[in-house]
Amino acid sequence: MLVVTTPNVWYPQARLQYLIRGFFPSFPSLVDTQIKFGSHMHITPWCYPQLYLYFKLAGFSPPVLIEEPLSKPKHFHERLLGIPSKLYIRSKIKKSKSDEERTFWETAGSEGSRLGRHLIVFAHKISEWNNL
Repeated sequence: MLVVTTPNVWYPQARLQYLIRGFFPSFPSLVDTQIKFGSHMHITPWCYPQLYLYFKLAGFSPPVLIEEPLSKPKHFHERLLGIPSKLYIRSKIKKSKSDEERTFWETAGSEGSRLGRHLIVFAHKISEWNNL
């Protein structure tokens, strides 16, 4: 089983900060930074579709998004900024050609995926026993 927690780059405030600063929150510029073993530093920003792709490529089941208190939007402007993605994903759900694609877009379009400050997902390794 694999569990991943990461800041969510789809979080509306993170998108605004990226637009203004050029870096996502919690992902500082690594120029002239001395990285020490064991220190906590985010290097790669993630969103649910990226996690889904990497999990599938690594032979894991599609990641399950764990909803928790920080998965919910805290401010009205976050919901407002999330409307374009909600409409886009709604159209993708309608155009889905398979159950797997529909499930992907439903999860990607959930509040936790679009508006949560961070993501918590888990998946299990697909073994050859599962394929028999």
